[in-house]
Amino acid sequence: MFAIHELIICIFLVFTLVSCLCSVDWYCIQVHGGITTCDIERKVHEAMTHAESNSLEFPGMQTVLFFDEANTTEDVGLIKEIMCDHTIRGQPLMETYGLKLIAACNPYRK
Repeated sequence: MFAIHELIICIFLVFTLVSCLCSVDWYCIQVHGGITTCDIERKVHEAMTHAESNSLEFPGMQTVLFFDEANTTEDVGLIKEIMCDHTIRGQPLMETYGLKLIAACNPYRK
């Protein structure tokens, strides 16, 4: 059975391989209990700027914004708005630059 750090390394290697094969650039947000709404908003705006830069410099490149442990923050509603509604505080995300959104959630623990 894998130890948790070995599993994380395997996931990172898969992301790296996919990035090389598919012209995808990953932008990861480590979500945790201490992250604030402002932190999430700032990181999303940084990712949009990053995606814009990638699309201008490398036409056709996709940028993936990855919310790791998305369900560990108090502001899950903001992540839902970003992921499902493609808005941030009511303002539409810039989707013209190839920014894709994915998230990983931790299982519930008692």
